[in-house]
Amino acid sequence: MQDSGSAYLMKITSETDYALRILRCLGQSGDIVGSKTIAEQIAVPERFTLKILRKLMISGFVGSKQGPGGGYFLARSQDEITVLEVVEAVDGPILVNKCLSPDYECTRSARLGVTPEYCYFHCFICRINEEIRSKLSQATIAQAIEFEEKAPGSAANMIFGEPNEKNQRSTKSK
Repeated sequence: MQDSGSAYLMKITSETDYALRILRCLGQSGDIVGSKTIAEQIAVPERFTLKILRKLMISGFVGSKQGPGGGYFLARSQDEITVLEVVEAVDGPILVNKCLSPDYECTRSARLGVTPEYCYFHCFICRINEEIRSKLSQATIAQAIEFEEKAPGSAANMIFGEPNEKNQRSTKSK
């Protein structure tokens, strides 16, 4: 989650992408799946798959069975696991700006003698952050699987709604 100059900023990393793919794989299977099979299905090296599976186990999304016929399975129903939970379990809290971090001290607010709650930008960013968290908390792994199976790319529409006509034109012209 950290890179030079933006230690507080949240990013949805490839690790979260893979975690969602692992949960999708396990949800579609509905059974115990070996790490090698999971890695092949999501096209990620097995070593990295195992690292992510450990995080998913610690977070309570995935369980494991040892021995012959062992592997990994969903520990919770795919209807109960939200995209927000997965993002935050793997990448940490969603913070779209460093000023939302509890340990961040805003020098602008200090110079002006106000608290961040009186800063227009802080309030604006806070609202955006809340909207993102709200949308991701409404989307379950089961919904993402269902929508993606119907039409690839449609899970985002399910979460955020259909893009408006203006946005469709601007993305087509890029």
